[in-house]
Amino acid sequence: MLTSGELTGIRAGGVGHLALPASLELLSQTLSRSKVKLLSPFDNLVIQRKRLQTLFDFDFQIECYLPAAKRRYGYFALPVIWNGRLAARMDCKAARKESLLHVNHLALEPWLKKTDAFLKALEKEMKSFMRFNNCERIHVHRTAPASVKSGLRV
Repeated sequence: MLTSGELTGIRAGGVGHLALPASLELLSQTLSRSKVKLLSPFDNLVIQRKRLQTLFDFDFQIECYLPAAKRRYGYFALPVIWNGRLAARMDCKAARKESLLHVNHLALEPWLKKTDAFLKALEKEMKSFMRFNNCERIHVHRTAPASVKSGLRV
């Protein structure tokens, strides 16, 4: 496939990878860095944990497989992208019968300093996320840092 041009070899983070040439063309497209995106823990970006750590310095694990006492972020924390980086993790659960989204834990990465701008972008994404989950209300149980809780309004 390399010889025929169906795949191309690239290096990222000092490691060799294979990519579709059409995928590399997407790199020249402008992305809105101010938007927040919530990812599935099974998203292609995060599924390969070692690559994620090497390229993005983001240590991620699906904690539903851990005993509750060993969980740091929550049962099924979603990675959160903002400003081109993995900026937070959000463990949430939809109580659809009550139309209530429980944010059990929202944990910001230590490097994130522009929390007001991040929270404003997160609020926009949360409205869409709540609609998708048939939720009209939200209850934020815990945030890290704790001061972020008072700044989140949806």
